[in-house]
Amino acid sequence: MSEFMPPIRWIKPLHPIGPANDPPSRLLGQVQILDADFHVNAEQVMDMDREDDTCQEPVAGIGDTYVEEIQALCEGPGETVRIGNRKYLLVISPFQK
Repeated sequence: MSEFMPPIRWIKPLHPIGPANDPPSRLLGQVQILDADFHVNAEQVMDMDREDDTCQEPVAGIGDTYVEEIQALCEGPGETVRIGNRKYLLVISPFQK
C-alpha cells in the first residue's frame, strides 16, 4: 500500500439517525484510517435552483447540518453518492481527541 493511499476500514456501517418522520435522511457510521477513527456523516440532499444558481438543501431540513459549510468549501454543490434511491452528501471527520 502506498504511503499516500492509507487503508480505510469500516468500523461501524452507516445507520439511520434522521428525524422520526424520515430516519434515513441522515446516516452515521465510522471508519478507521491507519489508527485514527473518523465519523462518516451522510446527509440526504436535493438540488434546488436559486436565482441562477444551483444549491443543495438537506431533506431533513435546516438545522444541525453541515450542508451550507460544505457548499462554501466546494464553492457550490458538492459531489454526492447514491445509497439506495437517495442522494447523500458524505463527510468524513475525525473523532475528537
